[in-house]
Amino acid sequence: MNHKLKLLSIGSLVLTLLSFSDTAFACDCMGTRPPCEAYWQAEAVFIGTAKEVSWIELEDKIENSTFKYRKPVFHFAVDQAFRGVNGSQVGVMAGQGDGDCGYGFKIGERYLVYAYRDNQKKEMLYTSICARTRPLREADEDFEYIKGLSKASPGGWVFGEVFKSGRGPEGSLPLEGVKITVEGQGKSDTVTTDSEGRFHASSLPEGSYKVRVAPLEGLSDRSNEREVKVADRGCATVTFWLEVDGRVSGRVLDGEGRPLSNCYVMVYSAEAANRYSGFSMSATTDDQGRFKIGRLPSGNYNLSVNYDGPSDEQRSELIKSFPLFYYPGVLSADQSGVIVVGESAKVEDVDFRLPAMQERTIEGVVLWPDGKPAPNAQLTCFLHGGRVRPPIKIDEQGHFLFKIYEGVDAFLVAQIELEKGKWMRGELNAAEKGDLVGVKLILAPRKNN
Repeated sequence: MNHKLKLLSIGSLVLTLLSFSDTAFACDCMGTRPPCEAYWQAEAVFIGTAKEVSWIELEDKIENSTFKYRKPVFHFAVDQAFRGVNGSQVGVMAGQGDGDCGYGFKIGERYLVYAYRDNQKKEMLYTSICARTRPLREADEDFEYIKGLSKASPGGWVFGEVFKSGRGPEGSLPLEGVKITVEGQGKSDTVTTDSEGRFHASSLPEGSYKVRVAPLEGLSDRSNEREVKVADRGCATVTFWLEVDGRVSGRVLDGEGRPLSNCYVMVYSAEAANRYSGFSMSATTDDQGRFKIGRLPSGNYNLSVNYDGPSDEQRSELIKSFPLFYYPGVLSADQSGVIVVGESAKVEDVDFRLPAMQERTIEGVVLWPDGKPAPNAQLTCFLHGGRVRPPIKIDEQGHFLFKIYEGVDAFLVAQIELEKGKWMRGELNAAEKGDLVGVKLILAPRKNN
């Protein structure tokens, strides 16, 4: 791509994303926090009337370019300050809406504002539609909490919900009987979810806590622990999403039964049109050739293995790249075996044995258009539609010779740069099977120089 055009493209993209906000590239709220949590997380909470709006100029740096943009600042007459505001007036940046989550204040209307310090302008406050900021007439729940603070008992609380993630028509379901441990500040409480999947731990001293879930048998969580901060007379909310934990585990072995490390194993739905459509999960084998793939919903699956060969031999004459294999060790997807995973079932000891592979030879010369050898050309072999192997040696006579495995397709590219931006190039598509001897790669001017 032309450098100038590339710079303009980047600039256009960045301006589109950044012109509205330095705090978020796209509006993606994770849900509004309840008053008991939002009140203590905000750095300013007040009731105010929006009087006027001005604009502030900000800038961001991307690589070596600086991009400037503007954001609106709404000026409020402070009617009542609860936290973080001194004086009768305050300005709050609010964004322009859409991608930057900007809040659409209306001049003359009264609001309960939850505001935070801006990342760039530390002296400025900002708010968004992701905060609990709202018109005063819609803030009854907030006022009930704020007014009750003076009479509330000391201590905070942690509450939340636990769900089973659903892929079927029933969707996600609340889970009853899940144990939750809340630990911190010298205190450890264990509570259990009710029939609605809810839990609650109270009378917690102010400070940080680790909230852990103990998944039910057959379920798992990507991270079974969350860390939260609890203010005195405040709260923290936590939601856990547990997934069905069907598992497939086993080993990948070579033709002689030896374990193969660094193999890419993919489990994918047997009903999918191909490996990359529908549901799939993957893992890489360890030093003992073992793999374990979890969080699989019940269903029928195929397994495939990509293997590039031992890393310490990749620069030998034999280009160590194997074809794509399917369980239990076949080259055709149509012959692939099916592995059945039940609800939260464990399918273990799946041995994926790769067949012994036959080598084949690719040999030839790289020549200039007049038939003279081109020993200075660079010869590259692309395997399986993109994987690149180390450059192949060309001798003084332009001759090359290397070996790959049967079943591996190869695309050869020989090229040399005459001067900056001007290339000579020769190409060859090698079939997946059989030796290829006496190949001639004739260099020709590369199109679209």
